[in-house]
Amino acid sequence: MSMDLTHPLGGSEGNLDPMTGLVIYRILQQTCGDPRVLQDEISDYQRVVDQKWKGYTSSDTLNLGQALWAAHWYSDQDAWSKGLADAALRGMRVVFHETHYLDVPVAQRLAFREFSTCLGIGVYPTPDLEPVSAQIIADWKKAGRIPVPTRNAGLECLEPIDLVMFAAASCPGAFKRGYLS
Repeated sequence: MSMDLTHPLGGSEGNLDPMTGLVIYRILQQTCGDPRVLQDEISDYQRVVDQKWKGYTSSDTLNLGQALWAAHWYSDQDAWSKGLADAALRGMRVVFHETHYLDVPVAQRLAFREFSTCLGIGVYPTPDLEPVSAQIIADWKKAGRIPVPTRNAGLECLEPIDLVMFAAASCPGAFKRGYLS
């Protein structure tokens, strides 16, 4: 969306946009304390999510992390959320355990996308994937990209998003359900 929220900037819907929208609207509604606030919008999103979540699949590290983050908010309450979490975890296991994604040199990877995976794992702890998160951070530290970039030649334009996502991956609790309670 534009900064003033008057028009969309993107021409298409992202794979997780309905799920993320539903989660954000529900969080806003709960924060407000009035169940009538945003109820129509939540109902609209819920109809889309009910149709879309069952077909979710991805092999993209950013997408998988975002899916797990979105799902963790209601995975103990809603079938769509638990199903999305299960699909994201399956996808992560394929990417990291079966295809050995982390064997690819960091020069062919994008840090901010992988830090999304770390954030997802951080808010939805899964013992077999926690070493993946540690390995991602270790790889990017060794590459000199975090915590203070020392070797970023040619990738300076990604530095801000890399560092923001590294911060989120390093302190995932700030993005976790119940953190402010």
